[in-house]
Amino acid sequence: MACLLILLFPPANLIINTVNGSDSAAFHVWFGTTMFFIVMFVFSVAFAIGTASVFESSPVIIRVTPV
Repeated sequence: MACLLILLFPPANLIINTVNGSDSAAFHVWFGTTMFFIVMFVFSVAFAIGTASVFESSPVIIRVTPV
């Protein structure tokens, strides 16, 4: 979910102001091609592990009996 949240943000400038308004923090949110592929690789590995664990336990859940 964190990978999808990271990919959700478009290129933008994010400014966070404090309560009193005198302090602020500015962030530039932008991912290049390299960072996009790194995040997609991490997402793909996590998805593959989750899918494999479901398929590994599916005979136990479905209770497949040999014919």
